[in-house]
Amino acid sequence: MKAAKMFARVLIIGLVFVLGCSSPESRLTGKWIPAGMKDNEVNIEFFSDKTVHWKSLDAPLDGKWIILSDGRIKADFDTPIGKITCLGELEGKSLILEMDGKKVNLVKM
Repeated sequence: MKAAKMFARVLIIGLVFVLGCSSPESRLTGKWIPAGMKDNEVNIEFFSDKTVHWKSLDAPLDGKWIILSDGRIKADFDTPIGKITCLGELEGKSLILEMDGKKVNLVKM
């Protein structure tokens, strides 16, 4: 009986770990670069505290991100000229971000 209870606990812990690791939040956190780029002069990094840092050639931007009810990612950046909003979707191992009607395919570093 003890062995069965121990097995059940290990199984439940394993399932929680596996399901938690495949959540959109855990798949999103980390540094992403445009597909095909070899260096990381331009990248977007999503943090688990729901903040995001966009390193670009012009100027770095900081903001906040959320996952919308439809599964898309929304990142808002405050800039000196106003707010910039990006929407994105996780597709396999890619993150497709759209801003101003343009789509960028990002891959995780």
